[in-house]
Amino acid sequence: MSGLRVAESGTGPAVLWVHGYTMDLTLWEPLWRLLPGWRHIGVDLPGHGGSEPLRPGVTLPALAVRLAEIASAERADRVVGN
Repeated sequence: MSGLRVAESGTGPAVLWVHGYTMDLTLWEPLWRLLPGWRHIGVDLPGHGGSEPLRPGVTLPALAVRLAEIASAERADRVVGN
C-alpha cells in the first residue's frame, strides 16, 4: 500500500500520530509545538489530507500492517490516535 502522506517534526524519541475520521495530520501540529524533545511522525490515512484514497480490495487489517511498518521504519514505539 503506497500513497500515504507522512510528515515529521522535531527530534528525540519517535511518536506515531494517527488522526480520526475526516481529519488529517495537521490536526496534531499545534500539539507537536507544545511537546519538544520528541520526533513526531504524522500519517494522513487513506482519503484524508495528502494521502490517496484506499484502493478497492485493501482491508483495514492491511492498513494496520502498513501503519505498523511505518512505525517500525521510523522507530516509533509510541502511538497516539483519536
